[in-house]
Amino acid sequence: MAAGAAKAAKALAAFALGYASLQAVSGGVSLAREFNAAIAETSTLIEGTPQQLKLITDEARSMARAFGGDAKSQVEAFYQAISAGAGTVEQSAALLDQANRLAIGGVTDVTMAVDGLTTATNAYAKDGLTAVAASDALFVGM
Repeated sequence: MAAGAAKAAKALAAFALGYASLQAVSGGVSLAREFNAAIAETSTLIEGTPQQLKLITDEARSMARAFGGDAKSQVEAFYQAISAGAGTVEQSAALLDQANRLAIGGVTDVTMAVDGLTTATNAYAKDGLTAVAASDALFVGM
């Protein structure tokens, strides 16, 4: 009877390990699906060339590693920057870099920081306000 209980315990442990592994894989697939959906949505605002999509993907992953958070949130911030008129994908990446720095210093998320920077730079574009200058002014004001 003890041998049967030991076998049952081993089988249960194996089942639990298998279940946990499936959950981990399922979570990873879900994150990848969400990331790809964010990329697809952002691609509607640009030409959507392979080079542009690669730049957004690479920059989003790099900024997530550098500043924290996840790549999906970075892609969503790209969407905000591009839709607010940040210019090219390259210009949006530069704005996003500054927005990440502002988000950390201003204790907010990157999407809100993009919103603040694009609002300021769009309002004062004729005066030549840059994202860096706007970020510095906002940071000093906080």
